[in-house]
Amino acid sequence: VERIGIATQEVAPLLPRMFAAYHRVRLALDSIQGTRYQAACFDINEQLDQLFVTGFLVDAPWPWLQEFPRYLEAIVYRIDKLRSGGQSRDDELLNTTTHYWNRYLQRAEEDAQLQRISPELIEYRWLVEELRVSLFAQHLGTRVKVSPQRIEKQWERV
Repeated sequence: VERIGIATQEVAPLLPRMFAAYHRVRLALDSIQGTRYQAACFDINEQLDQLFVTGFLVDAPWPWLQEFPRYLEAIVYRIDKLRSGGQSRDDELLNTTTHYWNRYLQRAEEDAQLQRISPELIEYRWLVEELRVSLFAQHLGTRVKVSPQRIEKQWERV
């Protein structure tokens, strides 16, 4: 019970920033829904679904949970870039992130069926999130150094 109280005290200050950023994402996303940005909208919606999956406050490792506001700000920045004519660049970057993300989803599904939890896969998942920030909103910085090469090295550990 004491650990729950401590965890609650750590998470509580993060929530207002996280949900304010989420609200900004939703407003920005609503402004481009149904436009020529379908691929980006699909990707962003999937990203949000995976970030805010049921139980995320408990399941997301604390160091990564603290990064949620930055992940959300990166999405807003990405949408702003799309609206200002950056669709071809977004499509290019989306191809890069989709490759790594689909690989993660496939392995995560396999692990779930086997009731296996792989710390290496969890690390890989969050590196992909950091890569998104690095590619779509580089000015926000990343928690760890990330590149396609580093993600490939992490995949070898998976």
